[in-house]
Amino acid sequence: MAETCKIEALSEPLDSPLALGAVHNEILMTCGEAIIGIGGFAFNRDTGEPSAFTMDSENHALKARILLYSPELLEERIDNGKRSNRITLFEGTRAEVFQKFGQMAEAANFINYQNLPYVFADIIQASQNSNSVFRTMVEAAGIKYGPELEGLFAPGDGRILLPKDWESSYDINRETKLSYSSEFKSFIPKVFKKNII
Repeated sequence: MAETCKIEALSEPLDSPLALGAVHNEILMTCGEAIIGIGGFAFNRDTGEPSAFTMDSENHALKARILLYSPELLEERIDNGKRSNRITLFEGTRAEVFQKFGQMAEAANFINYQNLPYVFADIIQASQNSNSVFRTMVEAAGIKYGPELEGLFAPGDGRILLPKDWESSYDINRETKLSYSSEFKSFIPKVFKKNII
């Protein structure tokens, strides 16, 4: 029997009164023992340090990063978030989940090359933050943005950070085998390497 893997949303409240109850969304991919997160963060342009939230738009770039979790580390993070929520977005075979993960990772890589400013909330221009990265990856993988997500206060989740004609080289209709650049292989934990061509 084929192993079932899943892609989930991890939604947690931002730990600042300035966030006004907003949440930070990121992707979790679970398959067997391995848990990989992909999320958007504000990276300080001087120090390179990441933060899930800042009001300092001028000195922070919006970047996606991959996080490797042990089950214990993820449980600790969820407990510390108090109201953290895991929402299943997609379940399938290892191959199906890896197809979507490839699309998301490629979208994340595209975002990182744009050197975009991090904008938590702005009434003049559209917010552009971790929730924009999350929404962009969900759209890139062709996953439905369901009502469980639409009901959350997630500034920036209406912003897609890809051009309208963007296509992933991992799109299912292209009938290409799942493969990764040598640059991306370094991000994948050993447990997954048997699936990479």
